[in-house]
Amino acid sequence: MRRIAILASLGSLLLMMPVGYLSLLSWFSRRPAELGVTDGKLAGRQPSKPNWVSSFADSDTHRMDPLHVTSKSPGDTLDRLEQLILAMPGARVVTRSDRYLHAEFRSRLFRFVDDAEFLVSPDGATVQFTSAARSGHSDFGVNRQRIEYLQQALSASSTAGG
Repeated sequence: MRRIAILASLGSLLLMMPVGYLSLLSWFSRRPAELGVTDGKLAGRQPSKPNWVSSFADSDTHRMDPLHVTSKSPGDTLDRLEQLILAMPGARVVTRSDRYLHAEFRSRLFRFVDDAEFLVSPDGATVQFTSAARSGHSDFGVNRQRIEYLQQALSASSTAGG
């Protein structure tokens, strides 16, 4: 009986070590310095890991088409985008200017943070973006899924007259 208790304790400890590591990894991750707009474009963060997507990426693995919106203005597009983002779990808008929006998405379990940046064209019809995990290696496709969701939701609101 004592042997089973020891094995159970060791098993629990072995299980908790990766959980602790992942929690610490998310706790110590910092906002990247290269966020924002430079010369009218997104600053161009392109990590060497598979945990990001962007409308300006060079590789097929990371590249996605820009978001397209039927819109009256950049402000209208950002209003709709911000509304969609704030309705998503763990999301918060960090920065918003006339054509730029930076949001953070925090995962529920390990509290990992993804940074998503959006730059709206002067006519409000096109949105360039980068969505990337701050830490870790893989994001299990979460950033790509997030952008696909936003594209579908923006398209639906455009066709609904929104």
